Amino acid sequence: MSNSAIRADFETLRDYQEMLEECDVPVRNRQGLIRKCRDSIKKHLAERIDPLEKPMTEEWRHLYCGELGEDGVDFAILPIENDKETAEDIIEYLEETVAYPPINSPYDCTGRRFTRNLTAKKTPAGWAVTHHWALDI
Repeated sequence: MSNSAIRADFETLRDYQEMLEECDVPVRNRQGLIRKCRDSIKKHLAERIDPLEKPMTEEWRHLYCGELGEDGVDFAILPIENDKETAEDIIEYLEETVAYPPINSPYDCTGRRFTRNLTAKKTPAGWAVTHHWALDI
């Protein structure tokens, strides 16, 4: 299952939570709808993707942790453009393109992803980069 399908499920779950909080739906009914979304996410996470289908230099790999995939690691190998690049340059590039924005919300448990950590290490194959993220739940 693609990462976009899982991301869509997480966004749907967040939208349901926000919508149900705005209207006066009884708590017992909210839990049923939210449980359906969580079950859909679990189903997607249970499906295995062949990690050798494409090389790491062409596509990001994703590792989901936790029961509901509430945190995870995305990793890839980026090509070395020139020898003057530093790890700080790569991390700055990742912050602009890959990283999730910080959460500044007065509400608890927004259901949105945020970036925990970005790392970059130079290897003979290219820049080995990791993006550690988590859900605010």
